[in-house]
Amino acid sequence: MRLWTPISVASLVGGIALVIVGCQSPPAPHVFDDATTSGDWLLWPQSMRVHPLTRVIAQANTEPPIVEMRVEFVDPIGHPIKSTGQMAITYNDSTGSIRNVPPIGLWETDLRDLEVNRSHWDDVTETYLYRFPLPKTATGKSGMLRVIMLQEDGQQFDDVFALEIPDTMQPKAATSKSINRLSEPSATTESTVLRQEMRLAMLDLIRQKQPDATTDGISDQVELAIVEIRSGAPDFLMVSAETEEKLHSGSHIDGADQRIAGAEAFLAELELPRTDLVQFLLDKYQAGNLSPKQTELLAQLIVANMQQVKAQLIE
Repeated sequence: MRLWTPISVASLVGGIALVIVGCQSPPAPHVFDDATTSGDWLLWPQSMRVHPLTRVIAQANTEPPIVEMRVEFVDPIGHPIKSTGQMAITYNDSTGSIRNVPPIGLWETDLRDLEVNRSHWDDVTETYLYRFPLPKTATGKSGMLRVIMLQEDGQQFDDVFALEIPDTMQPKAATSKSINRLSEPSATTESTVLRQEMRLAMLDLIRQKQPDATTDGISDQVELAIVEIRSGAPDFLMVSAETEEKLHSGSHIDGADQRIAGAEAFLAELELPRTDLVQFLLDKYQAGNLSPKQTELLAQLIVANMQQVKAQLIE
């Protein structure tokens, strides 16, 4: 777009321009093209990567080394840009395929929160900066970071990064592989049993609608679903060691039926919607076709559904 100015014209064609200005009215400037008012924002991030500056940093004391990870988003014209959405970061010892391997470290962040977004943005490198301790259960000279981002415009990004761990920083092997989280240590860990049950339940639900559906991408969908649910129910899939042991053995979890009944009564009384997965499992539960593992999964899902609805009502 070019705006007409007497100065610029005069500087180009000299005295002739002055005669024209004196004799004629200046042309009306062209302001906007219709295409610029369509309302579609063109500069959403189009790609994401774990930035090469990502590294492991030793601490001066006996604490575990720190992983300093940077995530970069790039717009359609190739420039770094901020983003908004929900992000999940996982860590695995394996440097091979990690798509279907349960992580030994899991961190989540909600970049839709303005303060969270601002706190992680690094102006110098134009990346989002995260620092977290290397999982104590990590072993070996290398590990694999994976970042999954569900952006607010509906795009999904997924990137992996091989992390080299210097010999002097390698943690000693631990005897257990409980999941590590950014939050303070607690008596609960993420249930690998319930995560697997959720994967199977989502696959059954998808196949109910699409009989020929395969398992391709189901793990990514589960990961994103968990991130979405935890935005309103942070303790989703978190259980005590005793409960996890009962789930492994196939024992019924105390209180599961009461939690299901309470959440279902709340949603029914207010005629509020249930998620597709909750309704799918609830129908099976009412028909008596759920195992103890599936029943506990339903209890956690429907309670999370209720918590999300309550939060929306408050807003």
